[in-house]
Amino acid sequence: MSATTLVVNDLTAGTTLTNSTAETVLKSHTFPADWFQLGVGHGFTATVRVPSTNSTDTLTLRARLGGTTLTGTVIAVTAAIDVADDDTAVISGSFTFDTIGTAGAGEASSSTVGPDAAGIATGSGQSTALASLDTTAALLLEITGEWSVASASNQCAAQKLQISILPG
Repeated sequence: MSATTLVVNDLTAGTTLTNSTAETVLKSHTFPADWFQLGVGHGFTATVRVPSTNSTDTLTLRARLGGTTLTGTVIAVTAAIDVADDDTAVISGSFTFDTIGTAGAGEASSSTVGPDAAGIATGSGQSTALASLDTTAALLLEITGEWSVASASNQCAAQKLQISILPG
């Protein structure tokens, strides 16, 4: 494969997270059982819009991959970002399975970006081992958000989730 192949282009509005400090799924995609192949990379990018905020409260975004809601391996995480009204944050990364089956294993890499209060991009990268993921069953890729303080003014919602098969 020589070009990236877009397999998910979800542009529907996701769940809005407001007035809570609980990690909440903003948008997700379910990969069907037996979807993954050895050595085939998958990339993802999610965009989260922040229409309003309260003071210096921070927002943390995560991407999780696993079998059940909010229990999957964190494969990407932003810093706790002091977002401002009308900011947009982006979280992205990729993952590959080196072993498939009931104890699937591989590697995930991330590059996360989110604007700070002044709208200046801040970023970080990480690498995470994937282990004991059952690729013979459906797996969820979840984009989550978590506010540092519960406030009715703190609002965010995922606007886009794109998933691609990467050139190999």
